[in-house]
Amino acid sequence: MKRNDKPIKKVSLVNHNTTTEESAVRTIDYSKLPKHDKPHSQTDKKESEPPKKFDKTIVNHIPKPKEEDLGITGYVRKGEPVKGLSKTLITDFQVREVGLDGQIADMAPRKVEVPVVGVKTAFDVDGWISKLHGVIGDEADIVKTAVFEKKTDVYKIVTKLDKEKRTQFHMLVRELHGYDSRCDEGVLMLKKGNKKVRGVQIKGKTTKCVLRKSNIDTASAVSVLSRILKIGKNSIGYAGMKDKRGVTCQFVTFPSMKEDFIQSALRSNTCKSIALGKFETVEKALTLGDLTGNEFRVLIREVSNLEEVVKNCESMKTCGYINYYGLQRFGSNGTTHLIGLELMKGNYKKAVDYIMQEGNDTKDLFEAKQLYKAGEFRKAENVIPSLCIVEKGILNELKKYGEGTSEGKYKTSIDAGVMYKTKSLYLHAYQSYIWNTVVSKRVEKYGEKVISGDLVQRGKTIIVVQSGEEDKYDIREVVIPLVGRGVQYPENETKQWMEDLLKGDGLSFSTLPKSVFNVDICGDYRPFIVIPKNFKYETFVLKNALEEVMNEDGEIVRERVEPIKERDNNHIALWMEFTLEAAAYATMLFREILKMPGDLDNQIDTMKQLQKEIKETEEGKDEKKTETVKLEKMEEEQS
Repeated sequence: MKRNDKPIKKVSLVNHNTTTEESAVRTIDYSKLPKHDKPHSQTDKKESEPPKKFDKTIVNHIPKPKEEDLGITGYVRKGEPVKGLSKTLITDFQVREVGLDGQIADMAPRKVEVPVVGVKTAFDVDGWISKLHGVIGDEADIVKTAVFEKKTDVYKIVTKLDKEKRTQFHMLVRELHGYDSRCDEGVLMLKKGNKKVRGVQIKGKTTKCVLRKSNIDTASAVSVLSRILKIGKNSIGYAGMKDKRGVTCQFVTFPSMKEDFIQSALRSNTCKSIALGKFETVEKALTLGDLTGNEFRVLIREVSNLEEVVKNCESMKTCGYINYYGLQRFGSNGTTHLIGLELMKGNYKKAVDYIMQEGNDTKDLFEAKQLYKAGEFRKAENVIPSLCIVEKGILNELKKYGEGTSEGKYKTSIDAGVMYKTKSLYLHAYQSYIWNTVVSKRVEKYGEKVISGDLVQRGKTIIVVQSGEEDKYDIREVVIPLVGRGVQYPENETKQWMEDLLKGDGLSFSTLPKSVFNVDICGDYRPFIVIPKNFKYETFVLKNALEEVMNEDGEIVRERVEPIKERDNNHIALWMEFTLEAAAYATMLFREILKMPGDLDNQIDTMKQLQKEIKETEEGKDEKKTETVKLEKMEEEQS
């Protein structure tokens, strides 16, 4: 074939050079080729298959943990139980974070900022040096001078440390802004540099703003922001996790970027559950714990006993509630403290057995746990959903060893397969369980009065209450220690109760480990009673069970009505606003107000009873039928 009497240049498939030799050229007739040999442009396009959805259906329901199983039994004020529903609508539960500087995270303008007592500084130098003393001894005082006074660029650690101490050293330096820890040729050193915060190099300024989210948890919101802003998840700093079901506002930080870019990215995002606002530039990124507390605005619906709930609210203003660790501390199946106990005792296989214990599982998770019991670790790891990070991490390690794995291999599987924060959660859950149980014993025997031998905290000083001096102290000053090293114990029955509980679990004060997997088993002092700051409340008569009361800004949108009269006993709602310190649980405040367990099963039972009452008393009314359908959906959602 010729064009302008010149031979056509062709490309050789052998050596990729241009050629006119017919023997070196392969002519391809695409119509005669099988589909997979066709070039991409001519290949039939496959219809993209939709991604496999994670089936959340529970296949083996077991009862949710009960408060009494976790040591929660006492009340400050004795009274009759009051039925009520919390978190019925998303806007019924609202949280606003209080920062270290006392500022409240809020998208709406505030007329008056809530004063915060006892705001802590961003970094406690003396506390950090005290912890460093436990690792490198007296050399910590030299480090204090070098780092905090002389601002030394590099400091080499002279003290020889074993592997465990070196790990503790590295973890402590993570808390220190502006310095990294290095190990060069076996020598540990502190080196000044751009500190990585939450795993990302922070350069120059940092953007801080308020994140408002609705019906999405903090981790999921961070994932969304990471995707739409095209930054790593670890570069987004935040002070704490906030509940999913509710409207919550909290401060977040990320590497400095323009506000208009951020807002533009948010507008193009399909997730409408999050919003950002009140941007500012700050020097440091947020890390976990950088808050003093949270402000709550809460609505409890279908209150059954108005007179009793008003008495409880008045009591809350002056007497507060018992500072129990809430059910969240013990996991969805209430076993985290049991895992922690076995870790403290060195029973690693038993700890893994608790982690892999069946109950309230999806189909794939249930199958994986069955395979684990059969010793089929590799098969189990293949089946288990990727969302089950802890179980998958353990199975990924166990599959290397196979059936008949020794105790030591289970230890390795936890060490390598479970994140540090999760191991810490397990261990601290056991301390929390002991605290709850001991406090309930004390309330049952002595009520809420100061007794001889109690510990009272004034500032950083711990005082032992002497006999005859009980009236000198307020119950709000009494603290109950968490078992662990470095704390003073009460000089009364409280200490004996702790010892008896430990003994029943195969432990004692002397055999409590100092650390497990580099997690320090440190004691701490926790206030016995909490009185919420700025506690306010109102009662409403609603038009129906699901009338909207608050908008996303926490403003009451319904009109105020006349004070409730005795005859008004349908659709009564209680609105509350209060501020709690970071370590306190709002669910325990609700429990004190209602004198009812705050566990999920109890909420669902109340919902079922409400549905029944609506059907019986208002049958035939379209509005009430709609309410019932909505409540049934909520029940299914919470289950």
